[in-house]
Amino acid sequence: MPPNADSLDKHILRANYQAAIHKRSLEQLPEIPSPVGHGWNIVNDQLIIDWMDLPPAPAKSILECVQCSCKKSKCQRGSCSCIQKALPCTDLSQRVNCENVSLQQEVSSELDSDDEEN
Repeated sequence: MPPNADSLDKHILRANYQAAIHKRSLEQLPEIPSPVGHGWNIVNDQLIIDWMDLPPAPAKSILECVQCSCKKSKCQRGSCSCIQKALPCTDLSQRVNCENVSLQQEVSSELDSDDEEN
């Protein structure tokens, strides 16, 4: 699952903090701010990474994760639950020669077939 926007924000805070430390590295007596609040926290007197404040994915999205059971229709009909939710079918679906795939999946499968030919 890709990271959420919250984890991206935390990563940016950590990268910015590290850049500020590197910028001060040539100073004789640099003033180093606390890393707490810059993508890190103190827990049990140890500095740990603060990965994110929000859940990795909204629970509702996970519960609504769809998978169809189309076996003969190639996911062309309106009865396909993926099509009903305007989503491409995923590997979770039980499809055969599915025609409801995303462009990224099509490109990936084309690259795989090119690799097999060479």
